[in-house]
Amino acid sequence: MRFLMFIYVLITLPSFADDISYFEDKSTLAIISDIENKSEGWLEYNKVHSSFGWSESNYWLKITLNNSHVTAEKKFINFTYPMLDTIKQYEEKNDVYVEVAERGNLVVDEKTSRVLPNLLFKVDVASNKSKTIYFKIESQTPMNLDLAVMDEEEFSSYNIERIGTTAFYVGAILIILLYNLIIYSFIRVYTFLAYVMFHTIFLFLVLVLNGYFYEFVWYDVPNIGKYILPLLIAAATVFQVHFFKLFLDIQRYGTKLNVLVNAILLYDIFAFVSALFLPYTLALQVATIGSFLSTIIPFLIAQYLIFKYQVHTAKYYTLAWLFLMIGIVIEHLKNLGIVETTLFSRNAMQLGAIIEVVLISIGLADRFNNLLKSNEKLSALVSIDMLTGVYNRHHFFEVAQKMLRIIHIKKEDYALLMLDLDHFKKINDTYGHDAGDRVLRSFAQHVRQGLRENDIFARIGGEEFTLLIKASKEESIAFANRLREMVKKIELFSDEDEKIAMSVSIGVVGFNDAKENLEKLLKYADKALYSAKEQGRDRVEYITKA
Repeated sequence: MRFLMFIYVLITLPSFADDISYFEDKSTLAIISDIENKSEGWLEYNKVHSSFGWSESNYWLKITLNNSHVTAEKKFINFTYPMLDTIKQYEEKNDVYVEVAERGNLVVDEKTSRVLPNLLFKVDVASNKSKTIYFKIESQTPMNLDLAVMDEEEFSSYNIERIGTTAFYVGAILIILLYNLIIYSFIRVYTFLAYVMFHTIFLFLVLVLNGYFYEFVWYDVPNIGKYILPLLIAAATVFQVHFFKLFLDIQRYGTKLNVLVNAILLYDIFAFVSALFLPYTLALQVATIGSFLSTIIPFLIAQYLIFKYQVHTAKYYTLAWLFLMIGIVIEHLKNLGIVETTLFSRNAMQLGAIIEVVLISIGLADRFNNLLKSNEKLSALVSIDMLTGVYNRHHFFEVAQKMLRIIHIKKEDYALLMLDLDHFKKINDTYGHDAGDRVLRSFAQHVRQGLRENDIFARIGGEEFTLLIKASKEESIAFANRLREMVKKIELFSDEDEKIAMSVSIGVVGFNDAKENLEKLLKYADKALYSAKEQGRDRVEYITKA
């Protein structure tokens, strides 16, 4: 029920506001005595079209409130755009209208509650009476005069929903940013940090645009309000474009795109620096232009990358940024008076940010997974012998050393086998090196088919291969003989269709304590292999460590 009341308050004008009209003072010289006696030039206030964009004029509002109750009523008038510079409230006292309150982005007000909107005005209306009040609005920010007139119950519901909506946005964003920050702390990929920085600044920007920074931070230091909005807009766009460059790796797709993105980035940096020196209105306009450029141009570049290069990450960026871009554009158009001021337009940017941050986080996770897969492929290429497809010498030493440490702890029986193709030089000389390469590939392929999951097989040089297996003396000898018999059955033919005879000599060393290092074990296995060669080849020799 409270939520429905909240929606009603935000979208419609309450019934007790019999009349609201506005007057544009283009001269900016009118005072309250001029305004209260002015009968011409007043226009009917329309909540839907209550934003007038950047204007050098002052605006006056005339609001008549009726109270048909038998008791006095307290009314709340809340201007929903918190960045208006100054708003002065005038009420009738002793038949003369006098200033009774002043609020605004640039107004010091020590008495303002830190849990109430910064542009909130209270009006007491006597029982069975009408009361007319005036507001004078001066601002260098967009002249967004959207307001809500509420009684105490309606205002209570409004304030609860206002704080609840913001709390939900802040909580959702902080959780996802913390997730990305944790990932960055582990993998140190700067893309994650750039994204966290962008949305952290964007979070501050949203809080500023909703008035919370004025309420809780700079209520007694109003001059900061002259700088904070353009600074935050420019800083957010700097990190937005920087993240875009990193996320889509723009420099891979040509100099022109990279130069274009760098140009936008430089403009945003200029907008940030100029916010410290330019007049407030001009600095805000410069920053706003940068925001538009930094949103729309990267979005269009992402479309180009999708259609031109089928860039997978650009699809994530497109979908995510579409929501945020719509929210940002609606926020700007609302403040400029081009679109209606409604519940949706007031919260479009926050909603778009939540959807965007979720989708980009998914995209970052996908990019990280692809990076891991690429690294795994690269690691595999580095560890694989390119000719035979089995592990190379370097990788065998790396894996075998780790295995030896486990063997030393568990005291299990293992065997190291050294395999050498017989008469390989003769095969090369007789049939050519292409045939020799085919022999090596075929040999490696057949041996791999007879291995178990944890057996480690590698080519350590030329026609020499090595195997590390879990087996007792009897098991390792039997296993080696099976390999030897299998190799003799391999059918491989030369280019002249002549069968290439193949055989292998195998030296085996068994161990179960792994006290010896790998180099010494290889020497033992090589000694056994040499013995097999001396005794006629095509045989297995087992050696016991001395």
